[in-house]
Amino acid sequence: MPDNTQLDAAVFEIVVFKLREDATHEQLLEASGPVSDWVKQKPGFIERKLLRATEKNTYVEIVRWESLEQAHEAAGEA
Repeated sequence: MPDNTQLDAAVFEIVVFKLREDATHEQLLEASGPVSDWVKQKPGFIERKLLRATEKNTYVEIVRWESLEQAHEAAGEA
């Protein structure tokens, strides 16, 4: 049986959003780069994923943190 200790202790931040009608997928990816660079430097950061949903212009962003406190600290700096 796999060891899920790290996964069980992690905190997931999940954001579902729609792009504005005048924004493109390419623009989102371009803007996402600096956000990824910034969040990767924050204490407690584990990973970030940006997923395209099946519904038009809908995306899901998932950020995994070591703790809720570290996620809150990063959010306070944003």
